[in-house]
Amino acid sequence: MYPFFGVARYEYRMTVLRWGMWLAFGALYVLYGITLFAPGEPLIQRGASLWQIAGQLVFRTNLFMPLVGGIVAADRLYRDYRLGVRELQSSAPIGACTYLAAKYLAVIAGVMTPVVAFILAAGMISVVGYHAPVQLLPMLMVAMLVLSLPAFAFVTIFSLACPLVMPVRVYQVLFTGYWFWGNFLNPHVIPNLSRTLLTPSGMWAFHGFFGGYGGEIHLSPSTTPLYTAPEAVLNLAVLAACIVAAFVALQQFMAWKARRA
Repeated sequence: MYPFFGVARYEYRMTVLRWGMWLAFGALYVLYGITLFAPGEPLIQRGASLWQIAGQLVFRTNLFMPLVGGIVAADRLYRDYRLGVRELQSSAPIGACTYLAAKYLAVIAGVMTPVVAFILAAGMISVVGYHAPVQLLPMLMVAMLVLSLPAFAFVTIFSLACPLVMPVRVYQVLFTGYWFWGNFLNPHVIPNLSRTLLTPSGMWAFHGFFGGYGGEIHLSPSTTPLYTAPEAVLNLAVLAACIVAAFVALQQFMAWKARRA
């Protein structure tokens, strides 16, 4: 386990110390601060439960934050190959699966650190400035685990894998287009993956577990959610299956590259 934690600790430190990541998330802090806490913004919706408020706040962050996280993660594995570090790591007493798992989890933790900081700050502002009940804080953490973590886990595995077969900048551009096309565009206007079980935006869980309302679907707190809890569970299961399949495929591809080296 020591090699696993060694790789994870190093990768996490490398990720969170990137000033570019904090600059990008800092711009989102300003954007969300203006839209969420502007004067007259009804953060506490009339008729909404605390679970709905927590889910709504976290779901709104999923519009841009997983996008930034995926862009930031795009060069984390490719960089090891570009600098020749992966060949050196291959001679170390750590298996390829352990190395990849440590790197994957550390990158997720790294790109989610600014998200956790923002959600905690937003919760404190809601409690202190908007007189929300203090119970909102743990609810926000639960919402983050259910809505944000699956989204980041999904985009991170593909952000690690795809740049090994295409240029990083090309992937980042294509990923940006995919994020909005596959999650937030109306499928009745442009055919896309939005509102299918392959949607990682958190919309299914937001409705199924938190009685979702508002946002880009324009529902009120009293409106019946679009998806049920079993459907939300199915969505998370499909995303998990995609993550596992991509992880196995990436591991096999890395083994193939090692044999060719």
